[in-house]
Amino acid sequence: MPYPPIGAKWQISADGVEPVWRRDGKELYFIRGADEIMAARISVVGRTVVADTPRGLFRVALPPPTVPGHRFDVAPDGRILVMERVPDPPGVPFTVLLNWRSLASKP
Repeated sequence: MPYPPIGAKWQISADGVEPVWRRDGKELYFIRGADEIMAARISVVGRTVVADTPRGLFRVALPPPTVPGHRFDVAPDGRILVMERVPDPPGVPFTVLLNWRSLASKP
């Protein structure tokens, strides 16, 4: 939808979420499905938006969409920064020390 609004809308994708504009406004990025970053080139001709067919850029192990905010962003230089899900490491032992102050004061 243009800003300021003129009452017109253009659909770019039927299944995209978390849209992010490229800084110059000529490309729209979004997530399709659970793991694919997509892009669609956008141009304005008069009062009409012309959008290329969205193309897949890459797949990535994204965290679930319950994470607040966007799970990716586009840097001013065009790089795409992605929050990637990392598997938990195998059981790493750790120790919880309770009442440590009383132990620290003993000679």
